[in-house]
Amino acid sequence: MAKAVQRDLRRMRATLRFREIGREQKSHYVAWFEPEHRIVEASASFFASLFADMPWSILTPDACAHWNGHAVLITPGIDKAEAPTDHRLEETWRRVCAGITRPLKK
Repeated sequence: MAKAVQRDLRRMRATLRFREIGREQKSHYVAWFEPEHRIVEASASFFASLFADMPWSILTPDACAHWNGHAVLITPGIDKAEAPTDHRLEETWRRVCAGITRPLKK
């Protein structure tokens, strides 16, 4: 089970893509992810250090993590239908994330 959880953590770090919601000073970055295990809290510090200069939220069915630039807040999960779907920055995130992640071993 520990290997399965670690694999899920690596999958989240490698495939999570944020979308910008709002503009300029009111922008917020949101990502939807469906992990196989309850890993949101365990992975939140990774994303907080990687994207420390931007407010973001990671939304999942079990729990959500929110970063405001100072602290991570964990809230209850949401349904996928509630997650924002704005794709304006998809290509930017692909370039950024391609440079910081390694392919997953299967």
